[in-house]
Amino acid sequence: MGGDGGDLIADEARKRGPVARGGYRAMTLLPDGGTEHVDFTSLAEALRYIEDVASEDEDEPTLAYLFDENLRLIEQGTHYALRKRRDAWFRDGTEVRFGEDAISVSDAEGRIEALAWSELDGIYVLTTSGGPIADDVFWVLCSDRLRLHVPQTAAGEDALARALSALPGFDHENLIRAMSCSDDHLFTCWRRVKV
Repeated sequence: MGGDGGDLIADEARKRGPVARGGYRAMTLLPDGGTEHVDFTSLAEALRYIEDVASEDEDEPTLAYLFDENLRLIEQGTHYALRKRRDAWFRDGTEVRFGEDAISVSDAEGRIEALAWSELDGIYVLTTSGGPIADDVFWVLCSDRLRLHVPQTAAGEDALARALSALPGFDHENLIRAMSCSDDHLFTCWRRVKV
């Protein structure tokens, strides 16, 4: 989705007023052109909701969006795309690589997603209550068109973490808070300054 489309979606989400501090707003675009909004205090519940309400009908896909407390878009997609991405987070064998131009993430089945540094708009750390049995800390790297999810256990994550934390304006205090959190929460660590 381009920048203009993202702005229109965010404007639609704002019509319901502010989101409670630490909360999340899920929004779905329905096949009839309408929208549905639901607010949550738990990130896990919000993620489950947008997966469940996004249509499983490929002929009439229902798009779902998830916003943080500042109404910044942090997740989007159809049911199939969201479920596939969520499943991939918890699969062993994830590897992250990066160079001067881009960051790429590959999963155990060889699928690769890439994001150019120039596209990067936001860096978040997602924590879940799933540990220690499952991965419970993830980097979420956002652009208008893509969200890359990098589990802390991914090969190459330590080098990526050093590169991300070296960006000007990176919020090291929020990263420290994330590393000590065992609940479902999303921490904002960096946002590109729009000029």
